[in-house]
Amino acid sequence: MRSTTAPAVLLDLTAAGALLDRAVALLDPLLRQVRPIDLTRPTPCARWDVGWLITHLQDAVAAVAEAASGEVRVEPRLVARPEPVGVADAARALLEQWRADAAGSPVVVGTAHLTPGVLLGAAALEIAVHADDLAVALGRPGMDDALALTLWPVARALVRTGDRAGRFGAPVEVPPGSPPRMVLRAHLGRRPG
Repeated sequence: MRSTTAPAVLLDLTAAGALLDRAVALLDPLLRQVRPIDLTRPTPCARWDVGWLITHLQDAVAAVAEAASGEVRVEPRLVARPEPVGVADAARALLEQWRADAAGSPVVVGTAHLTPGVLLGAAALEIAVHADDLAVALGRPGMDDALALTLWPVARALVRTGDRAGRFGAPVEVPPGSPPRMVLRAHLGRRPG
C-alpha cells in the first residue's frame, strides 16, 4: 500500500462521513453478538477486555459528538461499563448531527485545529479498528480488505511515530504481500495473526 500525506478522505466531509458509515456498519452486528459472558474476553488491545474495549468506543463516540460543538476535551471521560448496542446507535446519530450542523466548522482538539473531515476520518479509523479487535476477541469475521485499503491512507496520515506513545503500539512487521487488513493492523501495533 502506498502512503499519502494528505489523503482526500481526510479533507472531504462527505467521503469521511461515508467511511464512518462503513465503520459503524462493521461494528453494529458485532456489538449485537456480545453476551454478558463475553465482556471479560481478552482483546488484541493488551490492556482491555471486551467490556473495556466497548467502554472505550463509547468514549470515542461521545468525543466525536462533542466535537460537533467545535471543541473536544482531551482528558478521558468516566463512562459506565458498556451498553454494547447503544454504541452503534449513538455513532449513527452523531453522524447525522455532523451532517446537519457542522459541515464546515473547524474543531479544536487540545491545541490542534482539525477540519470536520479529518476528525470524522479519525473516528472512522478508531471505530473500524476497534470493531476489528472485537471481531478477533469474539472469533468472528472482521474488517474486509476493501475497508482496510480505504482506511490505510487515514492511518498513515494520522498515526506517525510521534503519535504512538500511550495510544498505539510500535508497528509490527508483516511479510510482503500480506492482506491489507493485516498491514493496517500491524501499522497500528497489532499482531497480524
